[in-house]
Amino acid sequence: MKRTSRTLAGMLALMLCAGMLSGCGDTQQQAADTRSMITVQDDAAAEDDQRGDLNGDGLQDVTDAQLLMRYYVSNTLSNKPLAWAELIGNAPKTDPKEKDKQAAEKTMKNFLDATVEGDAAKVFQYSGMGDMLRMMSKSTKTDEELINDPNFTINKIESYTMGEAVEAPEALAEYQKAYEEGTAKARAVFANSNSAASELRMAYMTLSLLKPVTKLYQCEVSMTNEGKINTSDLMIVCDDRGEWRVDLGVNAALSNYTEKANRTSLNTSASGLSKAVNSAVIDLDEKENGILPLLEGDYTWTGAEIASAESVTYDPTLITRDTAEALLKKQVQNYFEKAADLEYVSFRVKDGICTAAAIQMKLSTGSEIGVYPQTDIPAGTSVTDAMLMAAEKHS
Repeated sequence: MKRTSRTLAGMLALMLCAGMLSGCGDTQQQAADTRSMITVQDDAAAEDDQRGDLNGDGLQDVTDAQLLMRYYVSNTLSNKPLAWAELIGNAPKTDPKEKDKQAAEKTMKNFLDATVEGDAAKVFQYSGMGDMLRMMSKSTKTDEELINDPNFTINKIESYTMGEAVEAPEALAEYQKAYEEGTAKARAVFANSNSAASELRMAYMTLSLLKPVTKLYQCEVSMTNEGKINTSDLMIVCDDRGEWRVDLGVNAALSNYTEKANRTSLNTSASGLSKAVNSAVIDLDEKENGILPLLEGDYTWTGAEIASAESVTYDPTLITRDTAEALLKKQVQNYFEKAADLEYVSFRVKDGICTAAAIQMKLSTGSEIGVYPQTDIPAGTSVTDAMLMAAEKHS
């Protein structure tokens, strides 16, 4: 027995010697027997002494201490004393990790058996298929409604083989990160008064369906169908309520939503920039006759430049292009508070209105660009070129 185990056994002995076990008759004799079982002499022979292993699992640990406490409580506080033999007989011998592994493998087997049988209800019960379908299709149908949908069928398999379930801490970390980012994006949609109805519906679905995952195992599965064998690693996850399921793509759907949410948020910011520029142009047109022609053109500024824009002193009888741009920058600052959070903004003013806008924001995944009007922007495009592409779409 190692030093830590000897210390534990010594602590248990002190509890017993202090009279924590009490009673009469057989109970007192049991207490005496227990003291002799776990008392460890402080000498070399104690290294191999296993009398502190109360449940016989080969370890002298906190489980043994818990057993002793149960014995104490039962024999001092209960009207039905627990005999020592009964306690040892009921002692837990399964490692919690082993229980998780068994639960994961049982869930996987139930799912695969249901797939062989073509039992859609059980497939939904043992997997995240319902949540995945609702997320991907933006549907609010229940599991029963999805199962009864004539367009939905379970692809049966003829047979399967499954390997051992193995803990996957790295995959769990990725899953938890995706969950946190997805829920944060969904909450941000609700916090944004400019969010479209479609964005709100998707955010609601995300917050309603997703559950934080606390455990994750991977299992290699080979499925045979029409003579073809398909082998892949499937995930089995456990949520914070202790419910296990085979994950059929909820995490992939979540990551997809996170990417879409990022894109939507960026494009919404670009739309906000466009509105701010229009308001600024209207204000300047009302204050300064003849300024509109001087405001025409393409602009690209850093967010810091807008945030630090100062009031402009100028000769009202002689407004130059530079003066007009400085006035516009100050007005955009007034209408676009988000400018300080951005790396760059770019927009075009034509015929007295903003016809296109683009913003560049630094995210955890790197710098990303949003545009208005919305259009597909190839990776690596500059914010100015992105704005020009949006302007081309507008025209």
